[in-house]
Amino acid sequence: MERLWANELVRDSFERFDFNENYLLDSANYFLDNINRIRDPAYTPNDDDILRFYVRTTGFKELKFSSDRYYSKVNLIDCGSDHGKWVHCFKFKRETIIVFCVALSDYNLNLFRDIHTNRIHNCLKLFENVLKHADQDAAIVLCLNKVDLFEAKLNNVPLRVCFRS
Repeated sequence: MERLWANELVRDSFERFDFNENYLLDSANYFLDNINRIRDPAYTPNDDDILRFYVRTTGFKELKFSSDRYYSKVNLIDCGSDHGKWVHCFKFKRETIIVFCVALSDYNLNLFRDIHTNRIHNCLKLFENVLKHADQDAAIVLCLNKVDLFEAKLNNVPLRVCFRS
């Protein structure tokens, strides 16, 4: 695997890879660059490995946390590709804070389940829906992540692929 990844033609092909036509994690090159370390039988993931690891969410996941120490209760909701199902979370609850995460590096990618819909455009619509349905007193935090991948992509893929004007 390491010899294959070291091949100039393979790396060049990877740089021209069409992520909209074929699904490949945006962190694939990171893991391939670190294949020697990862294949070591004594391998232990480091912080970067954990941050770049991804499993596509399918379905609706809700995790509940509580702490007597901080007198708080947190519901962590990940709707994955089932964006239409999140609305019921707001029906009977009074949330105090909503953290909405968007991967900036997805600006040139389409949805896995709908190859004709841009991921950022989809996030914008979903965020508008969250704003409509959230408790009026809730604090809304928009977390833009994967900034490093976004900056690297801008060298090769112009932002106008997502925003034409």
